[in-house]
Amino acid sequence: IATHTRKVKCTPSVSDSSFYLLATLAPVPSPVPVYNDKYVLANPQFEWFAEDGVTFEPQYTRDKGAASVFILDSKGRIVTQTSYGDHFFASDDYNDFELVHFLPRGWIQARRLHNGEDVGFDYVYCTMQSPSGRYAGGFKELACTQGYFNATVLQYCPLYDEYFRTGTVLGAEYSATTPDCLLVTYLVVPVC
Repeated sequence: IATHTRKVKCTPSVSDSSFYLLATLAPVPSPVPVYNDKYVLANPQFEWFAEDGVTFEPQYTRDKGAASVFILDSKGRIVTQTSYGDHFFASDDYNDFELVHFLPRGWIQARRLHNGEDVGFDYVYCTMQSPSGRYAGGFKELACTQGYFNATVLQYCPLYDEYFRTGTVLGAEYSATTPDCLLVTYLVVPVC
């Protein structure tokens, strides 16, 4: 069982203050997406365990107590700490529409230098934006980017969840069809 082990920092002005990520969208379509108004949980996928560590996938839970605790490190990377070490928000850099994961540093670095080429997984870099006013609570909103293709559109694709156990995608543009996806906004909810 993976447990979350990071010490919580409760000073909102500190750059690495602890927070939850709350997934939402506006306006809310019908039927309501499975992730709406739920917290992000980094869920382990032990079948992807290698010498570089175990991968974790974004899943969603209403239970704040079960949700993962995150920080934004000094380089703008989202990090969660588990009993398997630090895991970073990352995605494959192969094209402009990729599933996102929480990966250990070793997993990312080992694949970046595969066969002497810069291929594999890259960190997703994020900033906290002021509240847009579209969502209740007045929470900051996460804006992320990754890779050569400047993927910046966070979305959820149910088809991918069915086949890959995560439907969370970072793309260069929104995919309303083929596959059918819904936009996602991550709100930054302070732990305390």
